[in-house]
Parts: sequence; C-alpha cells; structure tokens
Amino acid sequence: MRPTPPAAPLLLAAAADLPAGHVLAAADLVRVPVPAAVAPAGALGPADDGAVLGARLTSAVRSGELLTDARLGGPGLLVGAPAGQVALAVPVGGATGALVRAGDAVDVLAPPAAPAWDAGGSVDGIAAAGAAVVVARGAVVLDVPAAAGGTGLLPAGGGTPGVVVLAVARGEAAEVAAVTATGGSLVLALLPPAAPP
Repeated sequence: MRPTPPAAPLLLAAAADLPAGHVLAAADLVRVPVPAAVAPAGALGPADDGAVLGARLTSAVRSGELLTDARLGGPGLLVGAPAGQVALAVPVGGATGALVRAGDAVDVLAPPAAPAWDAGGSVDGIAAAGAAVVVARGAVVLDVPAAAGGTGLLPAGGGTPGVVVLAVARGEAAEVAAVTATGGSLVLALLPPAAPP
C-alpha cells in the first residue's frame, strides 16, 4: 500500500485583484494548499494573519497570487535590496507624491531656499536662491502611504505634503534627513525605466 503524501501547507493568496496601497482585510485573502517545494521564499500562511491583516500592499497583486513578505509595508520593504540600502520616510510636496508609485526610480532634490526680497520689496530685487541640490541619486520608491482623506496612495489635495518611503544608500540617508530635519520638503525627479540588458 502506497503511503499517503503529506498534505500541502496552506498559504495566503489574494482573493481578488488588489491595487498597490490597499490595506488588507480578511475578505481579501484565501487559503490555498501549495507544496513546500514550490512555495516562494517569504510566503505567508494563516499563522501570519496578525501581521498581514491591516498591512498595506506595496505593489498590486492579482487574484490567486500568493502573498509574500516583500509585498507588505514594513521590514519586507527592503527584501532583495542591495547591501547598504536603508528605508527612509521623507516628506514631499503633494504634486510630487502624485507622480510616483512603488518601484519607481527617482533622484531626490532639495529645492533652493525661497528668494529674498530687497528692502524696497521690488520684483527686481529678488535675489537668486541658487539651484536645487541632488541629495540622493537612483533611490527606489518602496511605498507611498495613504494620507488621511486621500484616495489610496496620494495625499488629499494637490499641495499637501505627503510621505514617500525610499530605499537610499546609507551614506545618502544622512543628507536627506538633514534637509527634512529643518522642515524642508523634498522634490522627486522620476527617472526613466532601466534599459533591458
């Protein structure tokens, strides 16, 4: 008599197509049996319900797609990132935040200081404030959390500062933080997709 093979472990999968930024609820999940030999690294099972429910997706998932830790905000954001990268939440202008999605590559710029008026207040007296400074190159957008009253990923209103989570080189993180520590808001310059090898 042939022995009965062990039952495949249950893993969590999306019950429907879900957009990036979606906050997971029990109705969004189904449990599917998946043989351990074909389960992806970081696959989430019913034992992970506490960490999954209420978590935000960092990218869209298709109906039936298995969930892994790399799809959720939190420690999984840096899964697969090059060594020396750190995750950093930075404030950006509302219009800037509307341009980016998780996975985009961006340069991070610190805008110049506001122009100074001369004592007479004339337009001709505006002093040049200088050019924007690039404080991080080739950063990757990890997450664009929803703001209160927003539409999912974007801040409410066009000009309200929002927050974007970026993967930046550890050496650049201090420069980015120095700008934000003084109350400055950053600008993200969206880079074109990398050319295929």
